[in-house]
Amino acid sequence: MSFATNLNRLMRERGWSTSAHLVAALADNGVHATTWSADRWLAGTNAPRAHLVPHIAKALGVEPNELFANAPEPVASTVNE
Repeated sequence: MSFATNLNRLMRERGWSTSAHLVAALADNGVHATTWSADRWLAGTNAPRAHLVPHIAKALGVEPNELFANAPEPVASTVNE
């Protein structure tokens, strides 16, 4: 799963509908980013610089590796008969 896919999913889970939400959360942590850059991260046309990844993760309340992780596989339910 791509960084952009995970970023979009994590933002949706938090109710953030625009890149402005992410930029504001980064600013709250003292990190400057533009909506222009965040829009490109969300579209998958650019990736953030490596030093920003921990800050993006912190703003989203996740570990940095979650931004790059594959989605968990659905667990098949088992029925004991």
